[in-house]
Amino acid sequence: MQLGFLVDLHLCMGCKGCEIACKVENEVPLSTWRLRVKYVDVGTFPETKRTFTPLRCNHCENAPCERICPVSALHYLDNGIVNIDKERCIGCAGCVMACPYGAIYIDPQTQTADKCTYCAHRIASSMMPACVVACPVEANIFGDLDDASHLIFLNISK
Repeated sequence: MQLGFLVDLHLCMGCKGCEIACKVENEVPLSTWRLRVKYVDVGTFPETKRTFTPLRCNHCENAPCERICPVSALHYLDNGIVNIDKERCIGCAGCVMACPYGAIYIDPQTQTADKCTYCAHRIASSMMPACVVACPVEANIFGDLDDASHLIFLNISK
């Protein structure tokens, strides 16, 4: 099983509901984020358009953050999630520098690395990640990337 997101960028309207839901669910400190919605303006006036893209950890196969950690605090769960063991993390920020997506930060309160875990605590209870539940247009599609029939939007309600 390889859990992941598909995002329908045609549906995303940039409301940032997913961003807020993530911060609340995971108690993410101010000035840091596990998920952010980026916007890009394209075109030339008067023909312009703004597009939105939710950005989060991509839980890479062969993740550079996992490989660089000197204390093996970053590790893979059986479902493909790259998780952080807060007890092992020494806050060296090697993973922050190694992440090509800028998706890892050092929590200012705990001085340990933190990032999106696809709300692993919710998944363990058969619930959807908070960002999926909060999206009013269902732009965030979550499920097993190895099995299209498992994608949550196809056969399991939020």
